[in-house]
Amino acid sequence: MKIYIDTCGWSRPYDEKTQQKVIDEGAAVLKIVKQARRRGFTILGSLTLEDEISEIDDAEVHVWVANLYKASVTAEADYNDGIFTSLRSQAEDAGVGGWDAYHLCYAESSKADYLFTVDKKFLKNASKLNTNVKVMNPLTFVQGGLI
Repeated sequence: MKIYIDTCGWSRPYDEKTQQKVIDEGAAVLKIVKQARRRGFTILGSLTLEDEISEIDDAEVHVWVANLYKASVTAEADYNDGIFTSLRSQAEDAGVGGWDAYHLCYAESSKADYLFTVDKKFLKNASKLNTNVKVMNPLTFVQGGLI
């Protein structure tokens, strides 16, 4: 299995624990990473993830997220110009723009099974697209017993 976690997913374990959903989503991300390592699944990284993680303003959170990311990624995502050209246009038409469009393109180019995000807007708009990668909240994945 190949998984791709977007930046808000990588950051979720370090978000302020003011809501139970945030706590549960953070735990779900960590469980997915732990189980993926244990089972030999591929955790994909990308230049877009590295760029976006580098822009985290809080220095302490930046270090925590970067360390988790670096310790967890087992392969770099593929870049396919044809997929980026066609899917990025479709994604933007569906309301998936900016970094999220790049994450989706990397996941699709790499034939990822899942792209995990905690971004509600990204989840909603990605559901409008016909892609091979399943865009899913990590908590939904864990609660569904998929890992």
